Amino acid sequence: MAQHKGASEKKVGAVKTGDKGKVSIADEVLSLIAYKATVDVDGVVGMTGGLITDLAALVRKGEIPKGVRIVKKGDEVTVEISVEVEYGKDMTNIASEIQSSVGRALKEMAGIEVAAINVNVEGVHLGKAPERRGESTSRADL
Repeated sequence: MAQHKGASEKKVGAVKTGDKGKVSIADEVLSLIAYKATVDVDGVVGMTGGLITDLAALVRKGEIPKGVRIVKKGDEVTVEISVEVEYGKDMTNIASEIQSSVGRALKEMAGIEVAAINVNVEGVHLGKAPERRGESTSRADL
């Protein structure tokens, strides 16, 4: 099939060949699935980008969710996730939940098994600073 003039070519994240033909899923779609599965995990405050994600967003026209990178080597797919977590929560438990959630979502929605899901905790959200004893929250008298 010839490519239409002006049509952009996208990286293919997953390709399945069956009786009825070929199904291909773009990297951006896999990234979006991983992103959604990550932000739904309790304790995840946000996603962090980093230099590689920011540069990729400049080069490519498609939307790349911040904090998710799809890496392919041959037939193997690895997912790199960078997050900021809530202070006081068990970071290793959050990372494990992310791995389970992302792996399950990619299997159920895209039909792919990932070789690895690497979670990088790149920040801790401290939230509102606790008040010190004796300090007034009202500053109207200043």
